[in-house]
Amino acid sequence: DGEDVDVNAERLALLQGLGEKAPESIRPFALKCAPGAVKVWELVEKLIPMLTLAYAKCIELYEKLKPYHPDDLVPCFLGLAMCFFGGEFPMCIATVVAIKVTGSGKAIKGSVTAIWSEAEKVINEEIKDEKDHEGEEIKPHELLTRKAIVALKVMDPAALSTSM
Repeated sequence: DGEDVDVNAERLALLQGLGEKAPESIRPFALKCAPGAVKVWELVEKLIPMLTLAYAKCIELYEKLKPYHPDDLVPCFLGLAMCFFGGEFPMCIATVVAIKVTGSGKAIKGSVTAIWSEAEKVINEEIKDEKDHEGEEIKPHELLTRKAIVALKVMDPAALSTSM
């Protein structure tokens, strides 16, 4: 936990430094948001491995269920999930109907798949980058810059732009 405090203090210092460089009109807001952004940063950092594992397990389960045509069961699972949305139930139904009526389901699936594919490329490249620089002492802002550069080199902006 002492290490987490040090890392979070470094992140706070980094974000406050970036806040100081922000345009005058948003500087006070950027500085006020820095402590919350550190908490969000910490949360995202903890969630990414769990989400990646959950995704891998879902893919594994899908592959096992493939002979039983799980795609035909998607409406059943969506209906079951909608039961837990309470007052938002009619809105969920309207959303599903709108997607079916407009025929945009395939486009949405394609966009989500493309975005996930780009994210996987970035994650894999970040893992390689961490292995290449393992044990190096680096300042947080330099690490952030390096990771941003790695992500920008790997991502296909046209694919992301089209998917959005």
